[in-house]
Amino acid sequence: YQRATADWQAARDNYAKALLSNQAGVNTTFATAYRDELTDMLQWRAAQSPSSADYCESVHTKRLAPGSVLKVYISTSKKTGFSPELRAMIFQAMKLWCQFPGSPIRMELWQTQYDSNIIVQRATADDPMNIGSAGQTTAIGREIASKSYVNLSSPSYDSKDMTPRAKEQLFNLTLHETGHALGIDGHSPSGLDVMYFKSPLIKLSDRDANTIRKIYQ
Repeated sequence: YQRATADWQAARDNYAKALLSNQAGVNTTFATAYRDELTDMLQWRAAQSPSSADYCESVHTKRLAPGSVLKVYISTSKKTGFSPELRAMIFQAMKLWCQFPGSPIRMELWQTQYDSNIIVQRATADDPMNIGSAGQTTAIGREIASKSYVNLSSPSYDSKDMTPRAKEQLFNLTLHETGHALGIDGHSPSGLDVMYFKSPLIKLSDRDANTIRKIYQ
């Protein structure tokens, strides 16, 4: 945790130096956004604990509208959706939030988006994304969310056009963004959790599980 914090500080300082240098080729918009984001996150990390049983105190939380089963729609559109193979993989990643002991979450793959709780689509060039993000989730509602929209970056509609590494990255991205869709509005301070900022993990930690249990208790 201390090493990661030091690396974030070094990255923040390097972006700041790049802006001060006024060298040709520096993307000012990108560097400014990353400098400011890292500054905010360093201040946030300083007040967080990476070893508590859950990270509810580190994030804002909400719940999806009550119901025995959450209905998940994954787009089939060639422009904004996924092939049957990728849809199956995406839903497999999402269901990891249902499969740990005592999980309060149940999901069902749904055929229409209009009466679903979670809508998953492939991001396009027109979608607004934070700099450096590969996914973005929006939950409609305050304490209780009526619906969550998940945009996932993917190099292709079809899994046949993707390398094993690209498919693993999509699995990881789906797992992380599903946490946001379920109501984790923020990031864990620990790199051992799926909900860490830029987490590379493909399985949930005990803290991830404890956090979602606490939100839905």
